[in-house]
Amino acid sequence: MFQTSTNVWIDHCDISDGQDGNLDMVNQSNNLTISWTKFHYTSKSVAAGSTGAHRFSSLICGTTDASNAGYYQITMQYNWWADGVTERMPRVRYGKIDVVNNLVTSSGNNYAVRAGLKSSILVEANAFIGTNSPVDLYESGYAVTVKDNLFSGTSGTTAGSGTAFSRASYYSNLTVIPAANVQAAVTGTLGAGATLCDVRVSNCLTGTSSSVKISSSSVSSSSNAVSSSSIAVVSSSSLASSSSNNLVSVLSTIEAENFCTANGVLETKNAGYTGTGYLNLDVAASVAGSWAINAATAGNVTLVIRYANGGTADRPMQISRDGINVLSSASFPATGAWTTWDVVSYVIALNAGNNLLTLTSLGSDGPNLDQLGFDVATITAGTCGTSSSSSDGGSSSSATVSIQNNKAAEAVGMRTQKFDLLGRIKN
Repeated sequence: MFQTSTNVWIDHCDISDGQDGNLDMVNQSNNLTISWTKFHYTSKSVAAGSTGAHRFSSLICGTTDASNAGYYQITMQYNWWADGVTERMPRVRYGKIDVVNNLVTSSGNNYAVRAGLKSSILVEANAFIGTNSPVDLYESGYAVTVKDNLFSGTSGTTAGSGTAFSRASYYSNLTVIPAANVQAAVTGTLGAGATLCDVRVSNCLTGTSSSVKISSSSVSSSSNAVSSSSIAVVSSSSLASSSSNNLVSVLSTIEAENFCTANGVLETKNAGYTGTGYLNLDVAASVAGSWAINAATAGNVTLVIRYANGGTADRPMQISRDGINVLSSASFPATGAWTTWDVVSYVIALNAGNNLLTLTSLGSDGPNLDQLGFDVATITAGTCGTSSSSSDGGSSSSATVSIQNNKAAEAVGMRTQKFDLLGRIKN
């Protein structure tokens, strides 16, 4: 529960079985962001419908006192109200609440979003699936704008009343995905839920979800250098809009073994990799791998590379896109063993549509590459060129590729980061 709390960001959590609220925000709390979090009730909690059942998830403002006016500026994005929740997804008094790109699948519920006394709620591009009363207009003095939502197998009210606050009056860099894409994003392998794991020994990039931090100094001055799809900024004073350490969620991945061309070796002998294998670039000087990356829109994205370096020294690589040098030397520090996996992250520029991303070793050999991750949900595998060849998936397959040239860069400011067990930046 938040009580008299300000400037707080909750991200990638799993919250369940709170008998008087999974996550309530009361006592004039303000400037809160809740993102990529799953709310649910399990069989261990009080059974639904029985005496004492109180499966009410999120109450915003617990009293009708007029002193609450002016507080409760809250953003809720990419959250999932799942099994067992009967009410309060959320239930609101006062405040300006941005409910955007959330998923509600709790069947047998009483209502989902409830508009209470003097609340202003923007309900946009959410997915309500198999639920009752997606929008409950309850107490007087509310203003609820309902737009571009998906209602599938629902019953009860789906319309708003009045006009809620304007998001543009508070922040302008929030990316909203179509409601039709919400369920896949929120329930996918990188969706809502807890993320506490060690990427060096666990499959964080393809687990429930994954988050990494990058320094704002690694981002170019161009607009939208870091996708705001993973950042719900409540106000200029919110921690979520901090200019020092922005949290970037890995929202899409491409397995390294799904290369277009490579003159390394596809292997499976070192444990801990994701997918069906990894690309071994520890074979010769100037080895390279290329991947087709499809981007829905042009712009800068954070590239998160999962790798292993069992050597004793850094094994830097050049990163290029479509033959253009994007980063002359990307660091891949030693991880201590070939079965110890780590991540580095860099901000790169992608064109809209198909991009050929190439990593070329700069020394006598390179690291083992396991997975490419991105902080944008709309990144998918692109189409390899007709002249390219790819592996048949065998444990010792290889293919050759011409090393990309070193044309003048469209370089954006970049820097690698390493992380501790809690995902915090290591100096």
